[in-house]
Amino acid sequence: YKGIAFARLGNTQFAQRALFRSLKLATEIGHKALQADAQAQIGQLMAERGESEKAISRLEQALAIALEMGDLLRTMTLAGKLGSLFLGMQSLDKAADYYAQALHTAQQLKLPRPESSFLIGLGNVMLANDEPDAAVEQYETALTVADNLDDGHAQIAALTSLLRAYIAAGRQSMVQLYGDQVIRIAREQGEPLAEITAINLLVDFLLAQGHAPRTVAYAERGLEIARAKEDWGWQLTMLSHLGSAELALQHWGDALAHFTDALTQAQQLQDEAAQAQLYGRISAVLAAMDRFPEAIAAAEKALSIAEVIDDKRLIGEQQVLLAFAYYDSGEIELAVACCQAAISAYAALADEPGVEKVRTLLAELSTKQ
Repeated sequence: YKGIAFARLGNTQFAQRALFRSLKLATEIGHKALQADAQAQIGQLMAERGESEKAISRLEQALAIALEMGDLLRTMTLAGKLGSLFLGMQSLDKAADYYAQALHTAQQLKLPRPESSFLIGLGNVMLANDEPDAAVEQYETALTVADNLDDGHAQIAALTSLLRAYIAAGRQSMVQLYGDQVIRIAREQGEPLAEITAINLLVDFLLAQGHAPRTVAYAERGLEIARAKEDWGWQLTMLSHLGSAELALQHWGDALAHFTDALTQAQQLQDEAAQAQLYGRISAVLAAMDRFPEAIAAAEKALSIAEVIDDKRLIGEQQVLLAFAYYDSGEIELAVACCQAAISAYAALADEPGVEKVRTLLAELSTKQ
């Protein structure tokens, strides 16, 4: 208990010391349950520090003890934790095995809440393995279990998972259906984080599908939640969404205002990658407003930040935006030079589709020289 308390206080050094002392004493007196619990807590501590392989070793030792004791509850909990760790490491076969073990044990114990959770875990493995249809089957079963329990939290988890799966499958009608459903239930349950997470997934998808008019109300609700929670990160995300929607709708003034507000949030968060992306979007808006000198200045600022953080993909994107800004202002030679620099950036990433897109643009610009 002392080790757990130290861990919750964030003092990992003292926590580890206490937990190893606990394990030593439990081993000396032959107390299997306490050995399993100490190993599990040590594994959890290592997982939180990002030491996944060490964490797995500890948790597997704890699981072996639980199986030896015939302790189904500990077996279920430990197998579930191992499933999550292996999923995080993209070891999908192992993750599936442990989630299946946890699920089977939950069903033996007749515990529907963990059963729903482990069904979602199995679905997550299938989704990571690019099998959205198989994932949907697991998530729908999890939702049925949650509905039978009338458990709002479990329903939200299953519905959010279904939303992710249908996004991966590109099923627009189902994305809209489950997006609206999880947003409604999360709001009814007073779960703002779940609501804004679902809003973000839905808006991302709709923007990518070219349905900007339908995203504005969702993003405005997301911004309302973010401001109420005083969460700068979510404010940045929702302001960016609103800017993108207004840009697609050719509402240049509103788009510029939202992107500028988002840039302020990115600067407060010291998120340089977001700053570079936002300067690029601001450049696109300014160019659309025929404010070419300002558009070029914004694009150059974006490129400067991308080069400082040495993000090759971001450099390529900003070089392309700068090429457009130069082209719109009549500086064709500079636009061509930017395209050539973008090709170099994408080539360094071995991104052939990116290289081909810029080569196509370069060929068009070369005819203008």
